[in-house]
Amino acid sequence: NIATCRLQSASQLPGYMGRPVRLFASLLQFFSISAHCRSIPEASNKLTLTKVATNNLGGLGPSNGARELRYAHVTTMSDGTKVDLVITNASSYEFTSVGSTNGLNKVRRRISHKSKHAEDVVEGNIGVIGVRPKDHVDLIFSFVRSETGESVTLDYVYMTFFDMDNGPNHKALESVTVHGVDSIIAARNHEFYLALDACTMHSRSTEPGYDCDDPEDANALHDHRCHGSSKSVDGKRRAVMVGLRHVSSFHVTLAVSVGHGHGRAFMFAGESSALKEESARFCKATVEPKREQLQLELAGQTLPIWVVILVGVIVGAACFSFVLGVFCRKHEQEKEEDETTRLLQVESGLSDEERRERREKAAKSALARAEEAQSRGVGDAAAVQRMQIRAERDELVGRIKARYAFQGKEEPRNLGTATLQELQELLR
Repeated sequence: NIATCRLQSASQLPGYMGRPVRLFASLLQFFSISAHCRSIPEASNKLTLTKVATNNLGGLGPSNGARELRYAHVTTMSDGTKVDLVITNASSYEFTSVGSTNGLNKVRRRISHKSKHAEDVVEGNIGVIGVRPKDHVDLIFSFVRSETGESVTLDYVYMTFFDMDNGPNHKALESVTVHGVDSIIAARNHEFYLALDACTMHSRSTEPGYDCDDPEDANALHDHRCHGSSKSVDGKRRAVMVGLRHVSSFHVTLAVSVGHGHGRAFMFAGESSALKEESARFCKATVEPKREQLQLELAGQTLPIWVVILVGVIVGAACFSFVLGVFCRKHEQEKEEDETTRLLQVESGLSDEERRERREKAAKSALARAEEAQSRGVGDAAAVQRMQIRAERDELVGRIKARYAFQGKEEPRNLGTATLQELQELLR
C-alpha cells in the first residue's frame, strides 16, 4: 500500500518516466487495498495577505483598537462573502520592535531606471510576526466575516511558513508548531527539522539565515546569494505548507531559543504555488485508519478487511484441497496399476494351473477393490468403472489362456492389446 501511494505521487516525473510509473501504480492498486491512498487536495479558498486592517497584536501597537493582527479580505467565499484572517495571542506576548516587524514583509522596488540605488520600500504578500529570543507565543488564527466578525468555516485552505532559519553560531533557533493539520508539504531536501506527530506539525530551524535571503513573494521562492557570501539559500527548501480541513480557527505556537539581537521574524502566507508539486505527508488520523477499519471496494460494495481475509483463506483452502485430492487419486491409481501388473506377471517356472490361479486371484482382487471404493464413495465414477473393466478383462484373459492350454494350442499374441469386446468374441 505504501509503495502504491508513493508511485501514484509520481506526477513530478517527466512524461516519459511518469506515465509508465503511474500505470504500474494503477496495476498495483488493482491488486491491493489502497483505498486510503490520497493525493494533495485542492484548496477551496486561497488566502492572500496583502492588506493589514489592524496591527495591534497583544496590544503593543502600532495601531489602536482591538488587541489583534487582522489581515483584511484574505479570501472570498462562494456566496461573495469576504473573509478576514484575525490573529490573537493566547499567551503573553512582548516584542520591542513590533512596530517595524509585524504586519507584512517589506519589499524593495526600484523606482528609477537611471539610478541603480533609487529604491522604494513597499509591502509584500507575506505576513510577519516577531518573537524575541528565549520566548514563545501561542497564537489563534481565526477566519471571520469582514463585515460582521462572525466565525466562518473554510473547507480546505493552506498556510505556508517561510524562512525557517536561525542566527549565527546555532543561536536563536526558530520553531513553528501548528495543531490540527490535515497535511504538510515541503521540499524533499528541506533544510530544517520537520515532523508530523498525529495531526500536529513540528518544525525547527537548523541552518543560519540572513536578511538578504528573506522571500519577497509567496509564490516565487528562488535561490538567494547574499553579498559577500559564497553560500546560496534556496527559499523553497526552508518553507513548509500545511493543509487545514474544515477549519474556522487553528492554534499556532512560535518560539525562539536563546540568542542575541532583537528576535526573529516569522513569515507566513496562504498557499504557495512553489511548493504545490512537492511531496506531502498526511495526518495519521485520516490516512492510516485502524486495521479493522480498512475497507475494500468490490463491485460497488464496501467490504471490511476481515471479510476479505476470511474469503481469501476459504478460497485458498479449497484450492489446496482440490490439488491435494487430484494428486492423491493419481498416486492411488498408479499404485493399483503397478500392483495389478505385478500380480499378472507370470513367472516361467509356474505351471499352467498356478498361472490360472494367479490370474483369477488378480482379477478378484481388482474387482474387490473396485467394489470397496464404490461402497465408500472414494474416487469418481469414471475411476470405479475403469477398475471394473480391468477386472473383467483380466478374468476373460485368464479363461482364454486356460482354454488354449487345455486344448494344447498356442495362445494368441494380441491378448494384451485386445479390447473387452474382442476378448468376449474370442472366448465364444
